[in-house]
Amino acid sequence: MRYLTRRNLWDDVFDSFFFGADSRTDIYEDEKGITFEIEVPGFKKEDINVELRDHILTVNAVKKEESEQKNDAYHYYVKGRKNVEIRRSYRLKNDVTEEDIKVKLEDGVLKINVLKNNREIPAPKQILIE
Repeated sequence: MRYLTRRNLWDDVFDSFFFGADSRTDIYEDEKGITFEIEVPGFKKEDINVELRDHILTVNAVKKEESEQKNDAYHYYVKGRKNVEIRRSYRLKNDVTEEDIKVKLEDGVLKINVLKNNREIPAPKQILIE
């Protein structure tokens, strides 16, 4: 399956350690294309950015948790809220365009469908040596 490659194999380790986000990802292929299912629990649509640049599909989700409660009667020693960031990048085939990608967020899972297309990839052309 040469359809995609992971840009950096250390992404999961790095993200888990520094961002505290251990997001599970499933990637599978069927006759329609490749599907990515990325767990993004607690994230809203507005927190997530999906982009395609130079054949790299990048998913970046940032959630800043802030306490709305203000109480001057006590002092916090520990506050169990944190900022969470999930970032995943995948290299796609050169013929994939934005029109081939459909994204949906449902029940804490970001589902990205990269549809197969029937575009003809030009054959390599011989360049003459002078």
